[in-house]
Amino acid sequence: MEVMKIALERAKKGNSQQLSLFGAEEVAIKLPTLPKRSAQDYLDWEKEALGFYLSGHPLDVYRESINRYRHDSSQGLAEMQDGSEVVLGGIITKVNLYSDRKGQTMAFVDFEDFQGTVAITVFSEMYNKHLPEVGQAYFIKGQLQFTSFGEEEEIKVVAKQMKLIELEK
Repeated sequence: MEVMKIALERAKKGNSQQLSLFGAEEVAIKLPTLPKRSAQDYLDWEKEALGFYLSGHPLDVYRESINRYRHDSSQGLAEMQDGSEVVLGGIITKVNLYSDRKGQTMAFVDFEDFQGTVAITVFSEMYNKHLPEVGQAYFIKGQLQFTSFGEEEEIKVVAKQMKLIELEK
């Protein structure tokens, strides 16, 4: 706010056609000290502003754990058969909660790996067991489903097993 006030004052003085008696005016602006931010905050801002990560990826801290096991890539799902069993390693970026027919809580989750994002359906039994949240990294074993909406085809995975990925020590 201080910067805006000084800029406004200078603009007014500049428009007044008056000269200063003592020559050019020096302006010292004291910028506020901002709290330290985490690397994750910067990654979140990049994703929000640019639509992609630039300086890293939230999964970078889990890379060793993910690469240790066989897993599929979100990018390669379109070439697989409908109903195929897939294993994905990634991070939850969005959770939408719904009630199923029995009134139980289930979730539709956006799940991101190093290559892209895929929609995951987490039915109530699996949801209640794991309570997935944004920012958590998982291995998800599930069944691939292709759903057509006119010309568009949506790729989803129905979660059958979930395992939280622990950081390497």
